[in-house]
Formats: sequence, structure tokens, C-alpha cells
Amino acid sequence: ENLLDDCGLYVHPFLATATYLTGKGAPLVVLTRPTLAKGSDGAPQPEEPELWPKAASHAYVAFPTPGLHVAFQGSLLHAAPPFLERRKGE
Repeated sequence: ENLLDDCGLYVHPFLATATYLTGKGAPLVVLTRPTLAKGSDGAPQPEEPELWPKAASHAYVAFPTPGLHVAFQGSLLHAAPPFLERRKGE
């Protein structure tokens, strides 16, 4: 946040992780391509979203399992969409 406030620079974490402690909740979905174009310095360009991938992209889904630990590149788009929960409200 300091780099954004001080320099206007967006920096993704190098590594993102998620750990499931229970078998309840929404699964983690991770897309295989970053959603922002990279500039000449490798930094993401927020004004240039890559909405139409130039290469094939895939999604990985990690369903809640006690003790499951997932690590992935921090610039990849990820979410835990609640509509994918196996049992609503858990």
C-alpha cells in the first residue's frame, strides 16, 4: 500500500497462499493468466487489462479439505465464490 500511496506503483505479492482448516466454505478458484498486462519493467499496468487472453488460460479449483494448503503466483486472479459452496451456509 505504501508504494501505491507514495509512488503510484501497483505491486502484487510474489506468492499467494490459502489454507483450509475445515471442509466447509467456498472453493478457491485460481486463473492461470495474470489479468493485467505487464509493462517494460515487469510491473502490472492497471490501465491495460487483458480481458481477451492471447493464449489459452485455465482455472484451478481447490475444494475445502481440512489441512489443504495452496500456493500460487501472487499476480494471478483468484477468488472463493460463495455460489460454488457444496452446502450453502457452511
